[in-house]
Amino acid sequence: MRMRVALALSLALPALIAWVAVGVDPGSVVDAWWLPAAGAVVALIWLLALRRSVVLLVVAGGLAALSAQTSANARAMMDVASDAAAAGALPFYDLRSGGIPEPIPPYARVSGFVRSGWTLDEYAVERGELPDQSAAPIAVLVPVVGTPAVVAEDDAPSGGNPIEPGVAVVVARVAPSATFVRTQPTSLNGKTEPLDPDILATLVQVQGDPAQLHGVLLDTLAVPSRQDAWLELGLGLIALVVAMICGFVAAAPRSEA
Repeated sequence: MRMRVALALSLALPALIAWVAVGVDPGSVVDAWWLPAAGAVVALIWLLALRRSVVLLVVAGGLAALSAQTSANARAMMDVASDAAAAGALPFYDLRSGGIPEPIPPYARVSGFVRSGWTLDEYAVERGELPDQSAAPIAVLVPVVGTPAVVAEDDAPSGGNPIEPGVAVVVARVAPSATFVRTQPTSLNGKTEPLDPDILATLVQVQGDPAQLHGVLLDTLAVPSRQDAWLELGLGLIALVVAMICGFVAAAPRSEA
């Protein structure tokens, strides 16, 4: 009985280590290779020791690996959701003072002027297919810069307003219903990643050499909520419980014929 309990409890170690590691060094272990490997190693050690119930131990190891990965994701999502809800917790960058420096943080809060006259709709389509532009887009890409657009006397946005090389540009991915005041700076929270140069060239007019213009994508729709984090954690706990049950059963002594 003690060996069966020990096996079941040991399968929780990868998930526990992943949870603690993400809290100590956020963002460093979510995609680490050793997370799924940890559960497999635990199961392999017990497999060599017990030499029975191979299938159950393999299943237990796979579920333990899934639980470890899911626990790491849940901890990271909780931390990001808490930071996004708290003022001043996310790294903050005012584009009027400069851009987002390298290395780009995973999540950030950015303040700047939205050039709502330049937008690019995003549609949900399969690879290789053309979007149905009569349907509603799932998101809209808008550039955010450190200088406001020049407004004509009739209060209509100018068709030009090219951006000078060296000006920091962030392209925000926002909901289609989002609205902005072009003459006032807007603060946005989002997940950051390097921007495809083709998207930047499509959205932004540049004075001079466009190669000198570099941008960052700020996905405001990819910021996890606490509800998302709790759901992820719940899935991880379910996988862990099933893994521990499989391990407990796998360690049962064989009946003598």
